[in-house]
Amino acid sequence: MSEVARFPQAEIGLLHGERDIERLALAAADVLQQLVVERQELRRLNGIQEHELLSLRSANEDLRRRITVIRESYLKLGTEFSRQLQHIDEAIRKAEPAI
Repeated sequence: MSEVARFPQAEIGLLHGERDIERLALAAADVLQQLVVERQELRRLNGIQEHELLSLRSANEDLRRRITVIRESYLKLGTEFSRQLQHIDEAIRKAEPAI
């Protein structure tokens, strides 16, 4: 007599266990597929963010150059104002009668 004939419940339990294993394997495959999709989406988002970062860095460098130019212009302007004020001061002193 076979094991199955002597213990029919054992075969039913085995079949039930095989179905559970199959369901578990399918669920695991589904989870893996979801992980792959999420990974692809994260890579896509990462690519977008890297592109944005490069764009922002470029804009930042442009702004730094502009600020440097503006700073240099203000320094030249300040120097020129100072020079003009010195000339005005000298002209006023020369024009004043000696006391």
